[in-house]
Amino acid sequence: MAANTLKFNNPLNGWFWSLTGSVVLSKHDKMAKATQDGMLHATEMIDRKHKVLSWLVRTRLTKTLGFWKTFVGLTAQYMENHQKVLMSDEVVPYHTKTVTITGNYALQPNRYLSIEGSERFGYTTLSSPVMTHSHASSLVNKCDVNVFPSDIWKIKWSNAWYTNYRPKQSSIYFMNFSVVYTPKTFDLELQVNNVLDKQLYQQNTLTAMTEHIVCQSFRPREILLKATWYY
Repeated sequence: MAANTLKFNNPLNGWFWSLTGSVVLSKHDKMAKATQDGMLHATEMIDRKHKVLSWLVRTRLTKTLGFWKTFVGLTAQYMENHQKVLMSDEVVPYHTKTVTITGNYALQPNRYLSIEGSERFGYTTLSSPVMTHSHASSLVNKCDVNVFPSDIWKIKWSNAWYTNYRPKQSSIYFMNFSVVYTPKTFDLELQVNNVLDKQLYQQNTLTAMTEHIVCQSFRPREILLKATWYY
C-alpha cells in the first residue's frame, strides 16, 4: 500500500486545499465463486490465489468568509477497483469506477440563525467481459436550519432529499423538526420525526458482479417528548 498527501493552507485568506492519492495491491488465497439457480443466488469462497488492485485520488478545497461566518467546501474523489470472481468455473475479471462529488456549506447571519447543508453526487460503473456495461448514480441533499430565539430555546428544522437516478429513478424527501427548552436544572425536547410520513424508498447499488435493488421501509410519523433533569 502506498499513500501520499499534499496540502496548502492559508488561514489569513481562508483557503485550504489538499490532494490525496493511494494505491493498494493485495494478494488473496480465497476467491468468491458465484452460482445462480433460478431465483437463488449463492456465493462461496474457494481456494484460488489472485490479486486485487484498487486506487483512488481525492481532492478537497474549502474557503471561509467573514460575511455571515460563511464556510464552503468542495470534495471530489475518483476510485477504481480491479477484482476477479469465479463464475461457471471460469475466472472472470471485473472492475468498478466510482466518482463522488460533495459540496458542503455553513453560514450564520446572526446569533439567532445558522444554516448547514451538503450535496453529494455519486456515479458508479461496472465493467466485465461477460456482461454489459452497468452504471448507477444518486444524489443526496441535506439542509439543517437552526433558530435560537434565546439562550434557553433552540429550534431545528432538518431536510433531506435522496434521489436515485439509474438504473431506476426514485426519490424521497424527509423532514424532521425539534424544539429544545434548556433552563439550568432540566432539558425538555419535543421531536417530530418523518413529518411527511414517508413510507418507502427504492435504491439501486452495484456491488461486485451484482446489482442490488434495496427497498427501505420507514417508520411512520413519530412524536417524541424527552425530559432530562440535572442534580
